[in-house]
Amino acid sequence: MSDNKLTLASFPSDYSLGRTLSKVMSLNLSSNELRSIPGFVGQLMELRVLDVSSNRVEHLDAMLLRLRKLQVVSLHSNPPLPADVAEAAEAGVGELWLYLQAWQGGGTGHSVV
Repeated sequence: MSDNKLTLASFPSDYSLGRTLSKVMSLNLSSNELRSIPGFVGQLMELRVLDVSSNRVEHLDAMLLRLRKLQVVSLHSNPPLPADVAEAAEAGVGELWLYLQAWQGGGTGHSVV
């Protein structure tokens, strides 16, 4: 699904795509026009690699915490994320999870990631 100028409006809003793609292990959404990661991604429990590089991603959603098998998240060539998010993402998925868990629980004081 890379290099198609996709936006969030390009995906069904009822998460049906997540059910259809439930066994996907690698998802390449790079080089589109996404401002956030589509909600259906949170249903891809087998996902190990997520590439959302070269988009317009401005924030990350705590729904990524559901993806226990996720090992790689590629975020390069997006608008700058807040420094603490970017540092966590560069340190690896484990650090990103720790950041998102703290944010979801209110531990970091951030309102939007």
